[in-house]
Amino acid sequence: MTRRPGLEEALLAVAILASLAAVWSVAWFPSQDGPAHVDSANVLRLYLQPGREDIRSQYRLLLEPVPNLTGQVILAALLGVLAPATAEKVLLSAYLILFPLAFRYAVRAAGGGGGLATLLALPFAWSRLFHWGFHNFGWGLVVLLLALGYWLHHRDDLAGRRGLGLLLLGLLLHFTHLGAVAPALFLIGTLATWRLAVNAPDLGKALRSALATGLALLPAALLAWPYSQREGGVLTAPADLAVSLGRLLAFDVLVSHSAKEGLVAGLLAALCGVLLAFALVGRWGRRRELADGLLFGAGGFALLHVATQGEDAGRIFLPERLAVLAPLVALLWLGTRPLPRWLHVGAAVVAAGLALTQVSLHAAAYRRLEPYVADYLSAGRVVAPGDTLLALSYAPTGFDRQGRPLSLHVSAFAHTSGFLAAERGAIDLGNYQSLTRHFALRFRRAGVRAGFDIGLREGTDDEPPFLDLAQYESATGRHVQLLLLWGVRPADRTRPAWAVLEKTLARDFEPAHVSPLGLMSVYRRRAAPRGPA
Repeated sequence: MTRRPGLEEALLAVAILASLAAVWSVAWFPSQDGPAHVDSANVLRLYLQPGREDIRSQYRLLLEPVPNLTGQVILAALLGVLAPATAEKVLLSAYLILFPLAFRYAVRAAGGGGGLATLLALPFAWSRLFHWGFHNFGWGLVVLLLALGYWLHHRDDLAGRRGLGLLLLGLLLHFTHLGAVAPALFLIGTLATWRLAVNAPDLGKALRSALATGLALLPAALLAWPYSQREGGVLTAPADLAVSLGRLLAFDVLVSHSAKEGLVAGLLAALCGVLLAFALVGRWGRRRELADGLLFGAGGFALLHVATQGEDAGRIFLPERLAVLAPLVALLWLGTRPLPRWLHVGAAVVAAGLALTQVSLHAAAYRRLEPYVADYLSAGRVVAPGDTLLALSYAPTGFDRQGRPLSLHVSAFAHTSGFLAAERGAIDLGNYQSLTRHFALRFRRAGVRAGFDIGLREGTDDEPPFLDLAQYESATGRHVQLLLLWGVRPADRTRPAWAVLEKTLARDFEPAHVSPLGLMSVYRRRAAPRGPA
């Protein structure tokens, strides 16, 4: 007999549809790194096409097992048939659908029902990282949940094709996002270790399962290791531990654009806290179960979040990633615990209401940003295929007519030039992804003087940005045809860096475009004067 969908499934479907409607309510989805992802995927697509020597002269294809490849390949395929804005929104829509499905799969594999816990976890699908445009990390979470659920389903049958399935999921983790490999290894390793205590009478069976698990995930660990090495430590404790712990417990990572989102996040955190406390009290003194190991996993992520607050950790956004992982794993455990029917139904209704409220706040922020994104993209009128462009953003978060920031935490105008490059077939010299070894394509000169190149990129990403164009072109070998200046305010023109840029503009460039709102100015390089006949 087919089970009829319950209240939780209906509420979950409504919340997912609402999140999809919010994404599709604007022409371009406003995020921080999203445009760079679109541009990188389009460059990969063009690089493989015959006759695009202009692309191949700027980039080289890394013939190595780079992470962050899955999303780039999928997006490149979508860009072959869809416009850049549509392709990105299709990718985001697929993620918003698959995230709750993968979470529910993991909960059910752990022995739970999944409905209420999935509703509570759903807002983490559109956390601050989602609005930062960390598409690969989001997809990494989906694969992590699938790998965890797969292991829970087949932990005693990892010989043969079941073991091969876990091995392939581990490889998919690496190629989807490097930051998902270590959490998956830690979480599955914690559960495998906890199982030794749970299955004490059958220790041999638990040990065989742990050994098979380790062998299946070893290739992913070996692939990820070289790409995870960084100079300097990341485990630097903050001066005030209470601040980082408070942000974690208040679900601060769910706040993206406005302070109102913080109120909704706090209410969701309070609801989850009450439910977890209720479940822990009901669990106390009972027989140990495998799913209880999830609490150790959540606790481990929480401790790492508190510890990794140093400058180097901040550069790779490790605290925010852990602020998503810790509550998600705790909610996985909550999904395995029985709750009274009245509490279950009431919590589901409240969770759905909070999710819908959060989505409505996001949708309002998207609409608030949309005219400014359109103003930025008006520069496309003067961008031709093959043009090399460099954008300097003096207002990464944007500002309204009263000078107020358009977003609390999201620099939606940091890499918007990626949209221009993808739509017009141009080359965005400021795309940070082509300066790292974590993506398939790299600027040709980036490997020669990578440290200097990265330093120049950080200079152009500063607020306000700095650019010594002659030094930039000499060091990188990249010729700038278009300079895009976004959000320049009178105070910016009084800084020493502006005098350097202004001199360059007067000598080598000419005005090509000013946007309707006056926030975007485009300068095209003057043609070199002809010599005597």
